[in-house]
Amino acid sequence: MIPENNSQHLILNIDTHYFAVKVENIEDVIKTDSKTPVPLSKNNINGLLNLRGYIVTEINVSKTLGIDREQDDGGFAVVINRNDELYSLAFDGIGDVIEIGFSQIEPLPETVQKNWHKVAKGVYRLDNKLAVILDLDLFVESLIDKSGKDNSDLESQYA
Repeated sequence: MIPENNSQHLILNIDTHYFAVKVENIEDVIKTDSKTPVPLSKNNINGLLNLRGYIVTEINVSKTLGIDREQDDGGFAVVINRNDELYSLAFDGIGDVIEIGFSQIEPLPETVQKNWHKVAKGVYRLDNKLAVILDLDLFVESLIDKSGKDNSDLESQYA
């Protein structure tokens, strides 16, 4: 029998939506308190953070994915390093770290918003809900075009 490739994932949430991201892709998990707003930036950019001397752009995941909600607190963020550039991705809350095997990942349902298909690897069944397996590298890559053009509004790209 071939051993299954398991990987550890952190469970995150935005309102009633749950996400799982690979722990190996995360540099840090922080509470998002003070941010410096960036005038004339896209509406999914929360601002800039000073993270131990590094200036980090905080991206609002809910606005990027088009999740409608009344309040947008974004209490926690995961920090990732992509090509020596730090990004902070804001979520409402963090949960447990769980082990997910490749065979436990199911395809994204057709009912999932079209723009999520470019940044998700599938879904994982939690007790009474689904967690979207979010690929943070694909998420950040989808925001920046190879030509350097800003694509930070994923929702309008696929509407």
